[in-house]
Formats: sequence, structure tokens, C-alpha cells
Amino acid sequence: MSNGANRAVARPQLSLILALVAVSTLGACSGQGQRAHEPGDAVGLAAQQAQAREFAACMTEAGVAADVAPMEGDQRLVADFVSESVATVVWKTPDGYGGYTKGLLATPELEQQAEAALDELSKDRRQEYKLIVDGVDMSKEFEQCYESSGYTDPSRIADPRRELADKEAIVEASLRWAECARANGFPSTKDPIDPVADDYATRPTLTLPKDITAEELNKLLTSCPVWDESGPSDQAAPSIGFDVPGFDGNRGIDKLSRDEAAWYGQLLAQIQESAEATRPAGW
Repeated sequence: MSNGANRAVARPQLSLILALVAVSTLGACSGQGQRAHEPGDAVGLAAQQAQAREFAACMTEAGVAADVAPMEGDQRLVADFVSESVATVVWKTPDGYGGYTKGLLATPELEQQAEAALDELSKDRRQEYKLIVDGVDMSKEFEQCYESSGYTDPSRIADPRRELADKEAIVEASLRWAECARANGFPSTKDPIDPVADDYATRPTLTLPKDITAEELNKLLTSCPVWDESGPSDQAAPSIGFDVPGFDGNRGIDKLSRDEAAWYGQLLAQIQESAEATRPAGW
């Protein structure tokens, strides 16, 4: 969503520690019959550029100024909000990727408010588009513009080699943590799946039993710290989830009720808080 003019951050469930709950990619909204761009594919490139322009025009017509610019070292276009015209825009896409316009970086106070607003959007684990403009919810228009244009942010398409390397490191950390969980009262803890390069549509995630309580989880996090203090400071964090749809590293959160999704979201936040509180100094 950002070509560099604005502050954009990938927040899949706020941290690498957490299972990828709202597992989704913007590609799910690609236009019917449109060809994906590949190197040397002039037809696919033209289609991608048209989709980006259509998305920007749609958002501008909805009242939120947007424009397009080429990716660095690429002819594909990235749509972005015009930060000079609209300074109070905060957004999030279904895969947890979000950001805000650079006008909110003008002062430390504004940046703090923007980060808080983005954090608030990120707490919503549902696979939904979110857009807040000057405090007004324009999520419906945001989603409609994505769907009508078929636009997919090309800067969000992962390098498959880098993706596999990232996921392999997560698997290694997750296997270690799953073994500790089984040895500390949760023998049904499942190991993560083998990693695959799928533009982060899935995430190798160890899964705890779905009936674990908050108190049991707290004791387990004490027995099995998230971080391996004997390991390197740049180690990957384990991806910890639960044996329920959408919280196991795969799609499916829509199969849960709102209350169920909120409950497991609270447990994930508990894991996050524990990890931050026990992170070794200097890491």
C-alpha cells in the first residue's frame, strides 16, 4: 500500500511470535480474468498498472486522495495515499499489513497517536479491511476499491527464497518450544507444518490444545520461555498458536464465532506480553 511516502508496517498478529491468525493475501481480491505480471510479460504489466490506477482513482473519488508511483527498480505501480493532502489516515489490510500517512510523523506526539491507532486496528483479528480517515471509518469504501479494481500491492509479494529461509528459522524455534510444551504438561502440542513458499499465505505454527486456559498458558510460558537465552540474539521467535481454525497458521478464522476469535486473540496477546517482558537485554 505504500511506495515509501508513508509509514507502512507488516503486522501479522503484531509479532513473529504469534500465529498468523487472519491468514490472507491481497491476491484473494485480484480481478477476475486478469493475468499476474511476470518478468517480460507486457500484458500482465499493463493489467497491473491499470489496476493500481483504478484503485487510486476509486479512493480519490471516495474522498481520500491517492496516487500511484513505480516500484523501485520495477515498472509495476504501487498505489498510496497522498500524505500531503490527507495527514490523518490509518489503515490495515486482512493480512495484518498496515500503516499511516507521513503527516502523522510530524511530531513525536502525532507519531505516538498514529502507532496507538494502528495497534488498535491490529487487535481486530478478523479478515477485514480497515481505514480510518480523520476519525471517520471508511473501511467499506477501502474494501470496495480493492475488490472493484482487483489491485494487489506488488511490494507485498514475497521473494520465495527469502520466505522459505524465514519460515525454516521459525520452524526450528517452534520445534524447540513445542518439545518443551509437551514435556511440561501438554503432550498433545503439535509441531509446525513444513514450510512452503506461498507468499506468506500460511505460516508454520506449533499448536497448543484448544482448551488451554489463560492460567495454564501463563504457567507454561514460565516453564518454557519464548526466547532461548543460549541461542544467538538474532534468533527467530517460535510461532505459537492453537489447534483451532485460523489460529493454527492457516486460513479459517471465519469458522469461529466472534467470541471465540476474541478469546484466542487474548491468549495470543498474553504470549506477546510474556515475550516482551522476558526478552533478554540487548536483543
